[in-house]
Amino acid sequence: MDIIKEKLQAYGQNQDDDHLVDMLQTLVSNRVYIPCFEDGEPDILADMDGNRFYPVFSSTEEALDEYTKVEWESIAFVDCLAYVVDAKNVHAIVVNPFTENVRIPKAITEGLHEQFGRK
Repeated sequence: MDIIKEKLQAYGQNQDDDHLVDMLQTLVSNRVYIPCFEDGEPDILADMDGNRFYPVFSSTEEALDEYTKVEWESIAFVDCLAYVVDAKNVHAIVVNPFTENVRIPKAITEGLHEQFGRK
């Protein structure tokens, strides 16, 4: 099991501040995978309430069979932050949306970007 998935599962079992910080520290120091379409644009997911999410994955296997015709890009998690902060119509990052489904709200994303984001 990869370290990101391990921290996501730990947070899913115990959603306290310590587990949240541990998960976020692991994310900002690692790379994630994003699905990109032929035009180079990342996918954006939406829930039933119309909230939109930028999906990232700890490994391509976490996408299950949902993405078959995409290119996978491995990028530092901190490089995802600016996209979400700048996107007016994206409400959060969602990590492993088809398995652990951990959402990182835009407010937390903005704080991480201020602290760790590339300028």
